[in-house]
Amino acid sequence: MSKSASFFTKNVIDVLVHTYSRGSISNEAFERRLDKVIEMTSHQAMMDQIADLDATPNEDTLTYALKNIN
Repeated sequence: MSKSASFFTKNVIDVLVHTYSRGSISNEAFERRLDKVIEMTSHQAMMDQIADLDATPNEDTLTYALKNIN
C-alpha cells in the first residue's frame, strides 16, 4: 500500500472509529464497514462506507480525494 493510500485509509478508519465511539453505529456495522475499508483499494468505495455518517473526514483527506478520485 502506498503512503498516500495508507493515509487515506487511516482517515476513513478514523471516521468509523469516531462515529462508533459516539454510539452512532452498532458494533456489527462498525466491524462490517471496517472489514470492507481494509479490503478496498478504491478511494471512492471507501468514501461510500462513511458517506451516510455525520462525522466527516478531515480536510487533508477530502483534498486528497478531490485531487485523486476520477
